Amino acid sequence: MLRFATIGLAGVLVGCSGGDAEGCEEFLVEVVVTDPEGNAIPDVVVELDDTACVDSGDGITFSCSTTEPGEHNVYAQAVSYEPYGQRIDISSDHADCASPVVTQTVQLQRESAV
Repeated sequence: MLRFATIGLAGVLVGCSGGDAEGCEEFLVEVVVTDPEGNAIPDVVVELDDTACVDSGDGITFSCSTTEPGEHNVYAQAVSYEPYGQRIDISSDHADCASPVVTQTVQLQRESAV
């Protein structure tokens, strides 16, 4: 089951690059994924609208991008954790392409034993 909610320790930071006052050419999304204690999760997979995000090398921060404004879905999943999804909204009229457009928080929770 995929959950859509806003809870806890990790974050999603959205910004954009390029463009001018008419709008941004590319919207950058930074996804920070941790467990409930703030630790990196081994082999976590992070996607923006079914496109893989790139690990920055620390296993916690992932970079994604899109050229389309509007609603998008951020997904994160790893073995022994509940899969997670969060809907984000990227504004097309953001005047400063170097600053964040949206900041939200997300967190992976351990699977419960049933």
